[in-house]
Amino acid sequence: MNDVERLDTAIADLQTELNRIDRIDAGRQGVGSMEDLQVLRLLHSQGPQRVGTIATMRAAGKATVSARIDRLERKGLVRRDRIPGDRRGVVCALTPEGRSVAARSRKLRRRLLDAAPLGVEPARLEELVGVLRASLTP
Repeated sequence: MNDVERLDTAIADLQTELNRIDRIDAGRQGVGSMEDLQVLRLLHSQGPQRVGTIATMRAAGKATVSARIDRLERKGLVRRDRIPGDRRGVVCALTPEGRSVAARSRKLRRRLLDAAPLGVEPARLEELVGVLRASLTP
């Protein structure tokens, strides 16, 4: 197996494990689904976003993301705010409880990663993310 194949396998395995952790964490925190939890973490790290932007970042349809935001809003984790000066503009933002859930989730992931022998510089991973993000961006 060459280095690219090994990297691809390692990334797939990492993605599977992070998704498993997110499913467990979402259940423990009563969020609903791992995808809901991932949207909360996205809003935590990126700040308020439009539904269309979240859909693009998550590679999901706007209707899917809108339904997800509706669920999170009903749970009191997200709110929709109007954009001043834009009659139709709305952004999704975390409530204090949503920030708390996202922060606990990030803390769990960091604790698990801290226990792992990474051996890879975060800057190199950031470079890889940037390359992958740019590769299929429309």
